[in-house]
Amino acid sequence: MLFVLMNTGDKYPFTQNIVQTPGIYANTRARHVVGIDIEPRQIKAARKQARLVLKQAHAVLKSISEHYNFIVGSASSLPFPDRSFDTIYSHTLMSQIDAPIMVYREIFRVLKDGGVVGFREPYHAANVFINAPAREKYTELYGRVLKKNYGNVNVGVDIARDLHSIGFGRMSIEPVMSTTSSLDDRTEMAQQYADMTLHADFMAQAVELGWITHKERKQLAHDILEESKKDYGCISFCMIQTLAWK
Repeated sequence: MLFVLMNTGDKYPFTQNIVQTPGIYANTRARHVVGIDIEPRQIKAARKQARLVLKQAHAVLKSISEHYNFIVGSASSLPFPDRSFDTIYSHTLMSQIDAPIMVYREIFRVLKDGGVVGFREPYHAANVFINAPAREKYTELYGRVLKKNYGNVNVGVDIARDLHSIGFGRMSIEPVMSTTSSLDDRTEMAQQYADMTLHADFMAQAVELGWITHKERKQLAHDILEESKKDYGCISFCMIQTLAWK
């Protein structure tokens, strides 16, 4: 199995995402996992997480986590021979790049005949914010910066079309809504987003572009925390899960 972009922001994302993507897990019998990311710090974090995964009691994760190898490399020029992998998975990479078709072609090349590739990518047009204006502002700024950098927060709806154009056959497409409505969940997530508001690179770029001031940035982090304490509220993010077989 190949993971393209480690995305190590959560506790065990590169294994949890498989379990949360039924079509990928159902088609995965891999005992060797290769992860690739262009950022060395992500590879370092992934190696650390892999050691933790092997120690935890989750049998499902252990079954796909016996052997890991993580390397620094580019998704648009994968350093592997043709038909190297049975399964390939990518999470929120395509929204961050300006030419995803190049990555799709590389994935097609290194995927074995009959193999499956899975993507989870955003479709922010379907997001829902109820009594959460600060989080909505945060998400709007993220989308603007991503577009400035040639990314696309709505790329999820385009993937199946692009995969079909380069030769993939059978596909499965499913919108997945990730909803945070309980007070505990909203509080935990609000802390994460408040921290990113203060420290994330994209927010620093938004300041440089004049879309938000330093003072407004601090206020936004404060507002994100405060609105999570309200008696009611709901935030729901839409991801498009696409599976394709070669």
